[in-house]
Amino acid sequence: MTFTTMMDMSDLKHRGMRGIGMARSASSDSSMLLPLAGDAATSPLSNVSGHKRPGVQRSFSLSARHRSYSPNSEGTSTFYKVVAGLLLIAVAAMGYVLIHSPESRDRMKHETNHENAAMSKLQQRVATFEQENLKLTRELQLAEQQARNLERTEGEREQVQQLDAKIKQLVQQKHTTHDSIQQYSMKQLMARFGPGPHRVEIKLEFDPHSNIAHDALGGDRIVIEMAPEADMPHSVYWFLEQVERGLYNGASFHRNAHHVIQAGPVSYFSTPPDAHLAQNFRQSGFSSVLFQEYSPNFPHTQYTLGYAGRPGGPDFYISVRDNSVIHGPGGQSAYNDPGEADPCFAKVIDGVEAVERMRRSAVKPGEYHRMEHFVGIRYMKRIIEEENQEEEHQQGSGEQHEINNEEGGVHVEQ
Repeated sequence: MTFTTMMDMSDLKHRGMRGIGMARSASSDSSMLLPLAGDAATSPLSNVSGHKRPGVQRSFSLSARHRSYSPNSEGTSTFYKVVAGLLLIAVAAMGYVLIHSPESRDRMKHETNHENAAMSKLQQRVATFEQENLKLTRELQLAEQQARNLERTEGEREQVQQLDAKIKQLVQQKHTTHDSIQQYSMKQLMARFGPGPHRVEIKLEFDPHSNIAHDALGGDRIVIEMAPEADMPHSVYWFLEQVERGLYNGASFHRNAHHVIQAGPVSYFSTPPDAHLAQNFRQSGFSSVLFQEYSPNFPHTQYTLGYAGRPGGPDFYISVRDNSVIHGPGGQSAYNDPGEADPCFAKVIDGVEAVERMRRSAVKPGEYHRMEHFVGIRYMKRIIEEENQEEEHQQGSGEQHEINNEEGGVHVEQ
């Protein structure tokens, strides 16, 4: 690894091959001969300080010309070049052997793995630093926000406290108003309709073109019983006033949402064109309830009636399944006060088959689930208590049978 940093291997090989070529060129030249050690004419030892060695006479000649030996001669230069080339070749060979030896490869592999591990650790530390930096940035932003909150003036704090006290006062006034409305409704209910239970008959009319017009499994009459006055005095009084004034006569069940069947001042095929249903509700003063009355004693179980909308009415619905959660407190989060609930004010006691018949009605496309053919409300009327007692008396009287005794007398057996 040390040799590769000092000199490129290819450069070493190139220089070595160049030196070998020069050596071969020098040796192949026939006109160039190196001087012999014993040559008296050319040896540097033959004449030292002008003295000739006695008894030795040798001659050396080049066939046509004579060249004396000199360190700067062309032969000497070539010799040195050959030696330098061979040295370069030896150095390159040693470097190549050192690089490609098993020990060198293992050492290089070990060093590479060590460098990779160090780089991985460095990247992990960088990622950790980035996460810590992000966390510190968020903490700094939170601290700045808290500092801004603490910078509120004393006047702002007093204003907030005053608003809180005002809200509590309004809530208390709201509850007081609700209590007053319930007390007034109870008085009016007792004065107008007397104590309950109160029952109402709903007479239906089906469109002959609807898919349920000839449904033999359902009837066309529903009887409902109002909730106890102690639980829902305002809603019970409100609905009985709407029925007594005939405001629902000519209206219809117009929506089949699969969990409720909704009715309201919407005309159907038999409604007179000059009915003005919605206008009649507004002019009567009994369109929507005065507040969202609710009692946990009378939840939105199956076949109960509740007012729809905010404020509730005049539309109402019949639950065809248990809707205690979605129509109870907090179930209608889309409205301004999510804690409110739909008033639940009555339950079906007769005519469930008619309710299920409407449940099978076809609907138009869309989220509202409007019926293709509305089911008309021919009329609603309050069932008077005297009529109830007369019906119960007739049903309980039974059949009378005449039995002749042995004396010819007649006995009436109930």
